Amino acid sequence: MEFREVSLQDQAQVQVYRDAFIACNEVIHGGAGLAQAASVAQWLNDLTLFASETTVPAGYVQAKTYVAIEDGLIVGLLNLRLSLNDFLRHYGGHIGYSVKPDHRQKGIGAAMLKAGLQQAKAEGLTNVLLMCNQENSASAKVIEANGGQFADQIIDPSDGALLRRYWIDVT
Repeated sequence: MEFREVSLQDQAQVQVYRDAFIACNEVIHGGAGLAQAASVAQWLNDLTLFASETTVPAGYVQAKTYVAIEDGLIVGLLNLRLSLNDFLRHYGGHIGYSVKPDHRQKGIGAAMLKAGLQQAKAEGLTNVLLMCNQENSASAKVIEANGGQFADQIIDPSDGALLRRYWIDVT
């Protein structure tokens, strides 16, 4: 699996990824607003704003978005937030990720998270907060397999979902 920052050259593959989630009526975790963006081109442009503390939009934190690629196809997205604001501290964490629906159960999530944790360490983070919905046992297993230590549970006020919160030491 290739794991790297998303780029403008990925536009067509990102569109395919986005369409797969829309077709399944699923949330794109780690998509950094991909589902809500007016277009993939606009989303890719907007991501450049998050690269620097000086250009990140108000209310957001500096972040980087990565793609997982297998056989020339984007099969996963991971968003690494380099710090936490109040919202992320309670409901989002440092890392959000998703795997394309037709590529699940193949170890991609675990490999992506491992690579994302290496990037977090390279960016100077020492402890990384991750969350998953209580109902998402696959994501909980991926987090735990990558060293996630269960911290607590919290209710997401936006939809009432119970979220599991984990910390991972990346030192």
